[in-house]
Amino acid sequence: MGVQFVRHPEYNDLFAWEVWNTFRAEFTHFQEAPRLDPAFEVFGGAETVSMPAFQFSISQSEPSKRYWFIADDDSHLLQFQDDRFYMNWRKRHQNKYPRYEAIAEQFAKHLEGLRGVFQAHGAPMIIKQAEVAYINVIPLVEKTAIADWLTIVKPSVLNVEQLNATFSEVVLSEDGKKPVARLRYELGLSSSREVRRAMRLSLIYRGAPTDISTKSISDFLAAGRQRIVKRFCDITTEEAHKIWARSQ
Repeated sequence: MGVQFVRHPEYNDLFAWEVWNTFRAEFTHFQEAPRLDPAFEVFGGAETVSMPAFQFSISQSEPSKRYWFIADDDSHLLQFQDDRFYMNWRKRHQNKYPRYEAIAEQFAKHLEGLRGVFQAHGAPMIIKQAEVAYINVIPLVEKTAIADWLTIVKPSVLNVEQLNATFSEVVLSEDGKKPVARLRYELGLSSSREVRRAMRLSLIYRGAPTDISTKSISDFLAAGRQRIVKRFCDITTEEAHKIWARSQ
């Protein structure tokens, strides 16, 4: 889960170091990663607004980086760049998923910590978008097809080797009068040393919270999580639910 925000006017490498220092007691490891481009959900016929695939600019300084702050267990991760702040939980070894509520509580705490750095430098943290995402790697049991797992794929005689699909739906307010978010689905096939063949199914809920308060952002993320859980159940088959021993 995470947010996109307006870049602080005094942002530099020292500012990024101060952000890490805020979380360093818990996230002791540091790593650089490729920068993420902006992505905003807009409505009224337009799709996600993002930076074009090709860009040309002349600059005297190199673009700011994205930083990973990693906990000792390697499963909890903070991502920070000049306009983004994310918290991830990753499956590592036999560690147990701590459940959404615990992660959401931690994220709210860390978001307040980042706000403190902004305020110490004389500017509010202006949040423009929030998002929550679930990335599911689903091993395909031998002699099963994709249609055995997903309701959105019709049975086929084809033994599909590669698959990449992306689609989305607009989420409306409770009164059904205005769009509040977009839920994106990303589906592909993959393999690894641990899993010979698997589906990678990502569900990403993104939009603008009603205001920039931490409570408003937490409420937005919680609503997104509920939508994702419901849609995951909608697009996966009853047979899959039995294999996973799903409980209502």
